[in-house]
Amino acid sequence: MSLCTVVLNNQMALVGADTRVCSSKNTQHILGDYPKLQNINNKYLIFGSGTVKVCLDVFEKLRKIDTSDIEEIQKVIQEITTSYYNKLTDDEIGNLPRETRDVKGKGKILFQTFVIVKMENGLPTMYQISNFDDYQINKHINVSESITYGCAGAKVEEATQVFKTNIQEAEDTDNIYQVVCDSMQDEYNRMSNTEIGGELHIYTVDKSGIKMIYKNDIQDLYLDGHCHMQNGHILMERSDKTFKSYIDENEFTFYKGDGKGAYEKTVYIDANGNAIFSGTVKAADIIGGTINGTSINTDKDVSVGESLKIVNGDNNNFYFTISAGGITGDRICLEAANKRTIEIDGGAIYLEGNVFVKGDRVATQEDIN
Repeated sequence: MSLCTVVLNNQMALVGADTRVCSSKNTQHILGDYPKLQNINNKYLIFGSGTVKVCLDVFEKLRKIDTSDIEEIQKVIQEITTSYYNKLTDDEIGNLPRETRDVKGKGKILFQTFVIVKMENGLPTMYQISNFDDYQINKHINVSESITYGCAGAKVEEATQVFKTNIQEAEDTDNIYQVVCDSMQDEYNRMSNTEIGGELHIYTVDKSGIKMIYKNDIQDLYLDGHCHMQNGHILMERSDKTFKSYIDENEFTFYKGDGKGAYEKTVYIDANGNAIFSGTVKAADIIGGTINGTSINTDKDVSVGESLKIVNGDNNNFYFTISAGGITGDRICLEAANKRTIEIDGGAIYLEGNVFVKGDRVATQEDIN
């Protein structure tokens, strides 16, 4: 899905749309982007939302027939959309978003909508054609100098409300172009998700023709920062530059930032499942495998299998092993409050304090000495 916003008065139309494209198979994946708002032979603008293949085929056919007659445009949209959906296999239907599958019996598998904006009889005119209302031609004009506006595609009600609030709160109302561009930019930033994003393109349609007046990146505020997604890579960064994540098919990396653009790698996981942590693993269930270079803190019982081996990580020297056969090692030392209490070294036993057997003291410190 996509989002289109149209502003009309009796002199001009301002039309904006995003460029994000998504595909769904079990879970949603970002593929890239393309201009969903297209200038057809300098005769009209058309916005397409729904299946990308359908939109691209419609745009191509309309350029070839080179007409601005709305009934001819409607025929092209209906023929291409219907033909595409009728050819879908059961597997292809299964890969469509879950909420669209239940309408197959009506021949409306996926929401496909088009918005056409052009000059007609001296007035900016908007048409909307959708398979969800049997391709009816819905016409909108505004004969007043005051603007009217509306949205089509995804998140329509929420987007319209955000745009309305922005227009009402605008300070420099004399420059309508700047007000509309600023309002749309904020609208698309707020609406951004896996379906809406990429770039915001805004065109004007008036007696002088069709031209693009605005092009800018849409900030993915739903991620509290920005998200770049292309060629199988995803990079997410908070706007305050305190965290950053990088994901692709081979690795996942999480960074901690200093807020000024410098980042330190804190978590790294490669394609084989190997993980490197710069911090501490807490309260984790660890089954098999090896953990190197980190501390493990847990408030639960720890099961270590047959034995627990303690070695020096720097030179791999053996320290001691705890197993069913007891505690074995070259040197074993128990400490309390940073003070040695019992030490076994080379067969000698060193004790600090008294000796008790079944609660009865059998030797004092003096006896031990």
